[in-house]
Amino acid sequence: MDFSFNNDGVPRDCRSFGRIEDDVDEDAIVAEFQVDGPGGEIINRVEIRQEILLEDAAEWACREGYLLGLKVRVS
Repeated sequence: MDFSFNNDGVPRDCRSFGRIEDDVDEDAIVAEFQVDGPGGEIINRVEIRQEILLEDAAEWACREGYLLGLKVRVS
């Protein structure tokens, strides 16, 4: 998960969460939304659903799994 900021002062290593691939997947789904932090809005909950594969899968899929769902709550 990558985060975009309208502030160039945020270091690159503070703009990502989880395992980030070097190559961007052409089939990736990108969802963009704004959070008005200066206006008091914050992300207060993140829910992640994943599927862990136990056999016949790449090593990383057995260890980290596949993302099935992501829910972000902002207040």
